Amino acid sequence: MKKATNLTNNVFYEIGGALSVVCFSFMQIVVILCPKT
Repeated sequence: MKKATNLTNNVFYEIGGALSVVCFSFMQIVVILCPKT
């Protein structure tokens, strides 16, 4: 049971890290593409 909990936490950690990278990349693209006013 404890092993399953650790595995679930690990999966959530991996997903969270991937989402952070995607969001950061998206923000960088928006900053580059948006015309500066």
